[in-house]
Amino acid sequence: MRRKPHQFEHRKGISLLEVSISTLLVAFLMITSLKCIGAVVRGRGMTAKYVQAEQLAQEMMTEIMRQPYKDSSLPTFGLEDLELVYVNGPRSYYDDVDDYNDWSASPPKDRTNTSISNTSGWQRQVSVAWVNKSNPSQISGYETGLKRITVTVKHNGITMAQLVALRSQDFEIDASDR
Repeated sequence: MRRKPHQFEHRKGISLLEVSISTLLVAFLMITSLKCIGAVVRGRGMTAKYVQAEQLAQEMMTEIMRQPYKDSSLPTFGLEDLELVYVNGPRSYYDDVDDYNDWSASPPKDRTNTSISNTSGWQRQVSVAWVNKSNPSQISGYETGLKRITVTVKHNGITMAQLVALRSQDFEIDASDR
């Protein structure tokens, strides 16, 4: 008995419908893959910005924490009269923790007031305040023996990092460590 040939057994190619479906399937897979790759690249870029922000904040906080709690000759809060000419200028003349209060720079600058490379669009800000010893989140209007230092780093106006430290008058850093 002879079998009847099936109509698809003798075809020599693929149909236009099959080509269209496979093309759409490949396009969908490529678009999905590119979206995933784009998300990974954006995530890496944001991670790099957060790392840079943390480094900028940590560098500033380390500089501040190495300073004495207060100026021994003129113990006023903030820049003393002779230091006022250095507002947002070189910090190499700052000689105590509270001299940094209300300091900011955009782009961030080093201690000699030189802009740090690759920091366009970045800003560093510092605030220093006397705080209550039993509740450091509460600001005091008078000397308490404890200061809260806050360093904020922003990129294009968005806060990327913020460090907060407390500095006590009972703790002083050896001058050789500065």
